[in-house]
Amino acid sequence: GLASQSLVRLSMSGERVVGEERLLADMQPKERIRDVRQGPDGALYLLTDNKDGRVLKLVPPARR
Repeated sequence: GLASQSLVRLSMSGERVVGEERLLADMQPKERIRDVRQGPDGALYLLTDNKDGRVLKLVPPARR
């Protein structure tokens, strides 16, 4: 929702939610996430309501 201050990652099994993970819940300063898009590079781009207009790029950790 537009009031969220975290990103929720859901794990699915078919059409059933089997897991939930909250990301960026401790982000400072507190900002609401306004939009989330996946880029062609696979990264997630988040738009926040920061007064200066912030766009965050989330990439998965490197796999070993």
